[in-house]
Amino acid sequence: MSLTELHPYYVNLLCHEIWKIEKQPELEDVLHCWKICYETHEDRLIADLEKLTAKQKNILKMLAINPTIEPTGQHFTQVSKTSASSINQTIKTLLEKDMAFKIKKVDPAVPQWELNQVRVLDPLLSFALKKYA
Repeated sequence: MSLTELHPYYVNLLCHEIWKIEKQPELEDVLHCWKICYETHEDRLIADLEKLTAKQKNILKMLAINPTIEPTGQHFTQVSKTSASSINQTIKTLLEKDMAFKIKKVDPAVPQWELNQVRVLDPLLSFALKKYA
């Protein structure tokens, strides 16, 4: 559930892959299934990224690696090498394009979520951005 971040489509997709395993799945099996999910959707994810500007891609990658409550804070601006005003505008655009979202309610099933944290909306895209960071 943590990998899918409770996203219904990805919960179903991951479970579909896990159900193909003929033994009791272990953590390595689940991670392997998640990689299969990525490979299945790689072309779509790349196409989604190609629609973004270089700055939007950079901020989205930074959000995948380091979701934050303070995107215009000193740490995030330094790591992303982007000014606070530019980050603000870029995040606004990413929110409008449904590429990022702000956590309004935390769920114990997703321990990496924090209230008011800005994150990549698509957990598989987030996985890919971290993988190729």
